[in-house]
Amino acid sequence: MKSGILPWFLIAAVVAIGAIASLVSGNAPQEAGPRQISYFRIATASPSGTYYPIGQLLAALISGPAESYCGEGGPCGVPGVVGLAEVSEGSVANLRAVNAGRIESGLAQGDLVDWAVRGVGSFAGEQRMRGVRAVANLYSEPFHLIVAADSGIQQVSDLAGKRLSIDQKGSGSFVEGMALLSAFGLTP
Repeated sequence: MKSGILPWFLIAAVVAIGAIASLVSGNAPQEAGPRQISYFRIATASPSGTYYPIGQLLAALISGPAESYCGEGGPCGVPGVVGLAEVSEGSVANLRAVNAGRIESGLAQGDLVDWAVRGVGSFAGEQRMRGVRAVANLYSEPFHLIVAADSGIQQVSDLAGKRLSIDQKGSGSFVEGMALLSAFGLTP
């Protein structure tokens, strides 16, 4: 990440954790005795991508070592909550899983969240997703189209008839790649 992006990512992560804490902890007084443990799962994507390590970071911030302190900031983590990053097929699958109540949260590209809620784009023909809400915009996600320097490809239209790798189906990169091809009148 660029150095200017890191502070915004951390601010967004803290806001997200606060929102998550308010969702899962409730306002009920704590009773004496053993503490109830709740699990807060975060659907990510492939372990080799960006979402999985970010999900692991968020899970660690949610969990925090039990009864530990973060210097002057007070207790770490959300009491009684264990965050877990889970591997998934990516943004589209995460949105569907959260909407269906199969998982508590998931990472997804902002434009795909918008499409899912409005029932357009990759979600056209499906019911609008009313069970999802955006909690935080953690970072911007540029889409890069790269080719080998000696490929002879100079513009997107030169991709016609070429073999492409656009990530796994259901990932945000796949959806973005398909939208890019479609915008240039190309089909896979």
